[in-house]
Amino acid sequence: AVLHIKGISDYVTAKSSNCTIQSNTSVRCVLPETTHGKKTTCLLYDSEKDCAANRTAVLEYISNILITGIQPNLSWASGGRGITISGRNLDVVEQMWTRLTGDPKKPAECSVINSSWVCESPSAENSETPGTHIMLFHLTGSKEQNFSVTYQENPVFYNFTTTTTDDKQLLITIMKKEDNLQLNESEIQVSVLRDKGNQLKCNVIEVIEE
Repeated sequence: AVLHIKGISDYVTAKSSNCTIQSNTSVRCVLPETTHGKKTTCLLYDSEKDCAANRTAVLEYISNILITGIQPNLSWASGGRGITISGRNLDVVEQMWTRLTGDPKKPAECSVINSSWVCESPSAENSETPGTHIMLFHLTGSKEQNFSVTYQENPVFYNFTTTTTDDKQLLITIMKKEDNLQLNESEIQVSVLRDKGNQLKCNVIEVIEE
C-alpha cells in the first residue's frame, strides 16, 4: 500500500511507501515530508493508479514541532524534579523522552499533566554538583532538542518542631538548609507514621528559607 499526497495550494506531490496493512480495516502509514498546509491524501493498493472515493481525505500539515523553553531549569542531583515543557504544536506529540548527554541509562519517558508535557529531570549524582548539564529531549516526529539544566546538591532537611493550633491541628515545622532550588509547596511531601505502619500525608502550606 502507498500513501499519495498532493498539495491543495502548492501542488506538491509526494509518496510514502511506508504503509503497513495491519488488519482488514487498518493500514498504518508514515507520512512523508512536505510543505505545510492542507493536502489531499489517497491510499493506493498494489498497482492502483487512481484512488477510490472512500480512500481519499484532506490532511493538514502544521509547522514543525518545536520546544521553546523549560521551567524550571534547576534540579537537585538525584533527579526526579518535574520540568514543564513549552513550545509549538506540542499537542500533536505522541511520545517524549529525555536524558542527559553522555548518560548511558535508558531515556526517561515524559507525560502529559494538565494539558502540558512534564519531564522528570534525570539523575546527575555521579557528576560534580553544582554544575550545568545538557538535557536532551526526543519527540516523535521531530528532531532532538537540548537545553541547559543547572544541578544543585540535594535539598537538606533537618530538625522539626511540633505545635498545636487553636483549632487543635498539629503544625509541624521542618528546617531546610538554604539553597537555590526555589522549591514550591507541591514539590515537598511530608508524611507522619501512624500505628501499624500507616502513613498520614501532611498538607505543606509554606516553604521558607532559613
